[in-house]
Amino acid sequence: MNDLVAWAGAFAGTVAVEMTALALLLPGRRDPGRLALLANAVTHPALWVAVSRAPRYGTALATAEVAATIVEAAILAALVRDARPRAVAAVVVA
Repeated sequence: MNDLVAWAGAFAGTVAVEMTALALLLPGRRDPGRLALLANAVTHPALWVAVSRAPRYGTALATAEVAATIVEAAILAALVRDARPRAVAAVVVA
């Protein structure tokens, strides 16, 4: 499978999961898709490249996911000021 096609599928799946978590944990917000897309547009490409080139996939994936969660939580905390704890929880849950 083409790397770009594989990445696009993984990106779409990730955004769908995180958008769902944001919609559930931030009821009343009209933009969970935009928030999920923005946070993942920042972290997902770097995570994909780092993990795909790492010699130890499991360790690399776990480390990259923790780093992505921290960055995405910071992004959402900055964007969703009225519900920071729930926005951060959504990232952690997803």
